[in-house]
Amino acid sequence: MKLKINRHLKTFLDSFKLDHIFWKTLLTDVIAFALIIGLFLSFGSLLTAKAYDISGGLTVEQLKTALLSGSQDYNKAFSDNVRNFLFIMVGGSLLIILLALAVYSFSRMVIWDTIMKKHTSVRSFLKWNLISLLMIVTGVLYSLLSIALKSPFVFLTPFKNQVLGLFYTNMITAFFMFIFLVFMFLAYKSFAKSNKVWESIGMSFHNWKKNWSLLSYGILLMLVVMLAANVISYLIQRVFIYQPKWILTMIGLGFLLIVIAWARLYVARIVKG
Repeated sequence: MKLKINRHLKTFLDSFKLDHIFWKTLLTDVIAFALIIGLFLSFGSLLTAKAYDISGGLTVEQLKTALLSGSQDYNKAFSDNVRNFLFIMVGGSLLIILLALAVYSFSRMVIWDTIMKKHTSVRSFLKWNLISLLMIVTGVLYSLLSIALKSPFVFLTPFKNQVLGLFYTNMITAFFMFIFLVFMFLAYKSFAKSNKVWESIGMSFHNWKKNWSLLSYGILLMLVVMLAANVISYLIQRVFIYQPKWILTMIGLGFLLIVIAWARLYVARIVKG
């Protein structure tokens, strides 16, 4: 037992030897999420600009007055513009979601082919879209479940100190997050090896059961790393406290991506093969 714990601690300490694989996978994450966020922000700006053009900068009450007193041609033109706006909103949303999925899936393929030291094949890209979509849907459902499960821990444990309360809430959230991330990492690792979607999902459960004790220790150690990252992130954010809010958000997101990139390689080290 002592030998097993020592071996696991060595694996944990060795995981901080950040080589080129870590930096390449982290950079891939940063580029992918920057592109995805950029897609949604650009589309949102486009919709805002189109809505402004249609309304002419008028408020809702002013629009009502204009439509009631406007000519038939004015009302028809307004109706056509609204119809076109709805078409752009629905069709554009679907297109943006598909593009975001493609970017995310391609980045997962690059990351896991890098970790598994495989040659990236465009032919497997369609299957990567499928398993990525399954992970996203599973993640959404799991998030709803985790919110219900963590709520008692958050609301029934009041903190007078706001900062301590925030750290506590973040740790509870991180605990549930790492449970899903480990499952997802195991599924992606298996898929990178077999290129079979449903078999990879099954292997994820199998590897979780087979390596239960190691992964349990791993999640606890991941929480320690997340706590340290939260403290460092908080101290840096305090320095930029009077800067625009998006800068503080980017600092927090940056530390989160670093921890996830490290945790991904750490799980890959724990579960061999």
